[in-house]
Amino acid sequence: MWLNKITPVLFVVVMSSSMTQSASECPRSCRCDQHYRVYCQQKNLSVVPYGIPRTTRFLNLRDNDVINSPTTEENLSQLTRLRDLKMYQNSLTSVPSGLPSSLEYISLRNNRIRYIGKNSLKGLRSLVELVLDGNNITNQGLSTLAFSDTDNLEVLMLSNNLLTSVPEGLPRSLRVLRLENNRIQTISVSSLKSLESLSILDLSNNNIHQQKIGNAAFASLRSLRSLSMNANVLTRVPSDLPTTLRDLYLSANQIEYVSIEDTSLKRLNRLESFDLSWNVLKSIQDGVFSNLTALSSISLHGNPWNCDCHLGYFKRWLSVTTSAISNRQDITCQSPSYLFEVTIDDVDLEALECDTRSKTSSMLSIKDTSSRSMVASWGQPRIDPPFVKKFMFYGAITCQNCSLDSATQLSGVTSIVDKYSLVDFTSQLRQNPLNVTLKMEKLNPGTRYIVCVYDSEQDVTELSINQCVDVWTNQLPPSDPPAIVDKQESFPSILIVIISCVTLLVVCIVVMSSVIILRRRRISKKSKPTRSSYHVTGRDDFFYPESYLPGYTYTPAPPNGFGTTASDRTYMECGEADAMQEFNVTLLPTKPCDVTSPKHVVTSQSEYSSSNSGYPTPTMSTNQTAATGSRDGLDSIIEHQASHQRSENYETPMTSRLRHETGIFV
Repeated sequence: MWLNKITPVLFVVVMSSSMTQSASECPRSCRCDQHYRVYCQQKNLSVVPYGIPRTTRFLNLRDNDVINSPTTEENLSQLTRLRDLKMYQNSLTSVPSGLPSSLEYISLRNNRIRYIGKNSLKGLRSLVELVLDGNNITNQGLSTLAFSDTDNLEVLMLSNNLLTSVPEGLPRSLRVLRLENNRIQTISVSSLKSLESLSILDLSNNNIHQQKIGNAAFASLRSLRSLSMNANVLTRVPSDLPTTLRDLYLSANQIEYVSIEDTSLKRLNRLESFDLSWNVLKSIQDGVFSNLTALSSISLHGNPWNCDCHLGYFKRWLSVTTSAISNRQDITCQSPSYLFEVTIDDVDLEALECDTRSKTSSMLSIKDTSSRSMVASWGQPRIDPPFVKKFMFYGAITCQNCSLDSATQLSGVTSIVDKYSLVDFTSQLRQNPLNVTLKMEKLNPGTRYIVCVYDSEQDVTELSINQCVDVWTNQLPPSDPPAIVDKQESFPSILIVIISCVTLLVVCIVVMSSVIILRRRRISKKSKPTRSSYHVTGRDDFFYPESYLPGYTYTPAPPNGFGTTASDRTYMECGEADAMQEFNVTLLPTKPCDVTSPKHVVTSQSEYSSSNSGYPTPTMSTNQTAATGSRDGLDSIIEHQASHQRSENYETPMTSRLRHETGIFV
């Protein structure tokens, strides 16, 4: 019975003692409550104070001067039940090591953190949100393995740091990634490839350029609902955006035109909010907003719109859209000058015109007209939007004397053209908009042609005859053949013919010269006496004069003797007939040569009779002749020729030749 009365008293005592104990365990510079919360903010603390209850689940240490120290790390590691840690606006240079694995939320923003290593977040598998805004974190100071243990991390705040690219190695579990106010220029495919659960991505206030975005870098973000890229340097809407996107913020970029080719707007049929304000928008291509059926709000103010013929689609879309347009009164024209700051809603559709359509004749001119060709010159002072293509077509008019006023539209123009050629001169126009020349060739002489210029954004029903000019080609001269060959085309043929003729002439001259030279050489060889006709080849005539005698034979010398044998037939023995054949000299007639009788030679001139009717015949035997050699016989011949010359005053050719070659003078 008494126990029933004492039990409530004991409970009150125990509770009061536990509360007293918890209050006594709270550090003097902090405040603790019964909900396991400890408040130590704005106490000028340099370390985490000792004595914080181990049962603490919420710890607020903001606005102090806490630095990295063993004391700080030791006192934090004792809080094994801690879930929420707020240490922003302190002096930490790195994430304290040894943090309790029970942590779910950590805020370290506005510290001096420069480095997050691979072990800085080790063991924090329960961590859901990590706030690191306002530090000095760079890509080099952030390890790619830093988030290897944070399997449940969903929110990562890295705004206002020094990152130059989207970090690599981010956890797959991320749903929110905030990277605004960094220095990011590059978005690689690998940095976003694994973030399939990412729903919100904020890249505002960076330095992202279109060329620095990897090809299809956003395509892997299959759960992305909101993308913010405000205040970058984008020149067009990013491509390959996921179809799950609901909100797209592109304010304060450098987007000048919005076209179908370089955007993914035609696929964003779930897009609800779209911000294009404060860009440099001048025009929008026809059909860009056609698929944005879920669009509920859009911002287009703060842009310098060019209110010309290419803005007709945007004007019509504004008048029929059901989307909420913010600051609609600020959507005004910047050009032309007569529409400056006029609200687009107030501009008549007919006032949106282009000089390239209404004043074609002032920009298109035909020059250098001939019977087969002509040159079209186009000069355009204002550059068209990049999505506009320029075309020129020309063709022969079927009715040569008809008026073109009736053909007020393209259908009327094409109906009076037999066959036409189409030329796309967009690239030439972008390189030199003030001077584009196009040559039209293979035309018919004396024919009327029509030349028109129009653009790809023009409706067929809007193309008028004012965009065309007509011109006649020249008639053929009467003397010209039906098909005139261009001088430039015929010049190479004439040159080839001339070169061929000259080459053939040179070849003929060379051949004729060669024939003449060969014939002269043959004639000279026949007229020149050969050495073998009057002496033995390879022997000197002076040392062997007997080689001229009939019957002389040359015998090679034996090792120890003279091998040449003299002839046994002398001039006087052989007589006139044989001597004439060998020496070609005229001698007085003598007796026939008798090889059986003894031979004699004349020894002196006194033995000749004055009548020359006969010769005394002192003789020398053949053996004697062979013994003495032919030199004595030769002396006798020379003596006889000299005697005959003195008597007849005549020198025979043989005598002259012998005298010249032997050096014997009578």
